[in-house]
Amino acid sequence: MGSLGIYDRRRQWLRSIASGGDILVVAFAFLAAHALLPRVYPLLTGQEAVLGPVSAYLWILTVLLPLVPFLNGYFGLYVLRVGSTARLLLQVGKAVATLAVLGGASLFLLHDHRFSRLLLVLFTVLIFAALATVRLVVVAAARQVRAKGMLRRRVVVAGSAADVARWAPVVGAAQEMDLAGVITPAQTNGAPAANGNIATSRAAAATDRRLGDLRDVEGLLSHQPIDEIILASPLAVLPNAMAFLGACEAAGVRVRLLPDSEILRFRDRTRVYKLGSERLAEIPTLTLSATSEDLEKLVLKRLIDIIAAAMLIVILSPLFVLIAILVKLTSPGTVFYPWRVIGRGNRSFTGYKFRSMVANADDLKAALLVRNEMHGPVFKMRNDPRVTAVGRALRKFSLDELPQLWSVLKGDMSLVGPRPPAASELERFEFWQRRKLTVKPGITCLWQVNGRHAIADFSEWARLDLEYIDNWSLWLDIKILFRTIPAVVRGTGV
Repeated sequence: MGSLGIYDRRRQWLRSIASGGDILVVAFAFLAAHALLPRVYPLLTGQEAVLGPVSAYLWILTVLLPLVPFLNGYFGLYVLRVGSTARLLLQVGKAVATLAVLGGASLFLLHDHRFSRLLLVLFTVLIFAALATVRLVVVAAARQVRAKGMLRRRVVVAGSAADVARWAPVVGAAQEMDLAGVITPAQTNGAPAANGNIATSRAAAATDRRLGDLRDVEGLLSHQPIDEIILASPLAVLPNAMAFLGACEAAGVRVRLLPDSEILRFRDRTRVYKLGSERLAEIPTLTLSATSEDLEKLVLKRLIDIIAAAMLIVILSPLFVLIAILVKLTSPGTVFYPWRVIGRGNRSFTGYKFRSMVANADDLKAALLVRNEMHGPVFKMRNDPRVTAVGRALRKFSLDELPQLWSVLKGDMSLVGPRPPAASELERFEFWQRRKLTVKPGITCLWQVNGRHAIADFSEWARLDLEYIDNWSLWLDIKILFRTIPAVVRGTGV
């Protein structure tokens, strides 16, 4: 037998089939858009469409098709929820819109002027129509099947009275499950084990559905149609746990173990940790993570970083040359300032900025520390005498940071993320501030768009960085990027 359970393997197979089907849908949508454009174009413009053979445009499929499973997974299109049609259409719309933006960006980067913009629009409309139709059909079929009692598992929740009282309502609310009842230890007689009216009422409700004693699981499985038993308590607190599991195994009934209640109690109390699962040497484990570990989201963030950084480097290359010439002509020294800082997981890397200070600026810093305007480990000085005339203009509009786009392209940084500290700054961090290093550093973040020139306490700066980490999403990244543009135009840099 493999290391994955049958339900996990089935889920993976279904996910693979759905991903492959989506790729085929997108590919056929493109072929259909190419075939329909010569008929649609004259109706919209009154002119004949000038369109090359389909083979001339197939390169875009090699760019977009690998992104389809990631985007659809990120927007929740591989989780079957028999719910709101509007919500489903919104999820499909977000995935398709993101794919269209990435397709448009690819066209811009590769300067393919032969590719009709109307072809891209028609392609997008057909993708949305096809993906939405497929999912609406699947959801409608699932509704019919579930209405007949299929695709649902009849389950029993087992454990102490307190744990069963907590978990039975959760299981009963699951779309794919029918709660047959609960089993609890005989000595509690199903009595409430927790204080408080809410806990008491939950326990009483669970007692009403009590099917028997934990010690008599064989009798239960002999007379009840049960597909799965969900253990709400740790095995250590169950009477004769090995015999209990042996009976389930002999009957061929699936057993699901819920997380330890202490972990869940901590999870409910913390604002930072997120509960997840992964395999360690083929052993399933629970994880408490302070950052997102959703591979699809992180891969999509990285793809956006690569595409956006490459586009900006191409677009701004004339400005790069102009700034380099100005820096070189107006002060002795190198064009770029090597920026040795600490990135994610305490790993150091060297990035680069346009040099905005005199060549020996680092040697002069010690004499200026008494004039630091930032409370904490970071040095900030509005009228720093080390800054050159050109450097002052560069820093005002954050143009000195443009070479960091290369660090984004390499993978040392992201477009959005906390500012990476220098090693000397990190040594002076308070312990809680070091959590900034749990994500990849970025060029811009909440600090930059929330009046960085007015923030004089590093603790407030760190708080904004942790707020970003705790609430991270791609949509938050997009909002920060759009808010960065006016902040740069206003010239709020120091």
